[in-house]
Amino acid sequence: MSSPTDELQTLFGFFEECHGENASFYFEPPVLSPAFAQTLGAGNGTATTFGFTVAIGGAAIAPANIGTPPDIYLDGVLQSGGYTINAAALAPTVTFATAPPMGTAITADFRWYLLCRFDDDSADAEEFLAELYALQSLRLKTVRW
Repeated sequence: MSSPTDELQTLFGFFEECHGENASFYFEPPVLSPAFAQTLGAGNGTATTFGFTVAIGGAAIAPANIGTPPDIYLDGVLQSGGYTINAAALAPTVTFATAPPMGTAITADFRWYLLCRFDDDSADAEEFLAELYALQSLRLKTVRW
């Protein structure tokens, strides 16, 4: 049975492992991930590799990484093979064994992650826990690459 402070202890331990804002980590944005039917591109008969993107508010965001395995679709049909996923940090892609034909819509359903770090590490242990408990919030900042 877990105690009410288990989550707080886990979060504080993680904060300490990261040395506050010194280390980055992947964060799955709530409500925005997983992403469904995200456009990765359109076939042109020659390109075989397509980067993962997430459309948010009209902008195409490149995720820092993706969860595996994503579902890949060609013209809305789920593919069971014929491609490989490269979940490389900061540049996840899908590569098809055969280039999708001209005009083929390439979409995917997948979990995605931002690269983040804690916003501030100036607080000592007691201040960090007091702020977290009192405000019930924790600030992160996105790491740009």
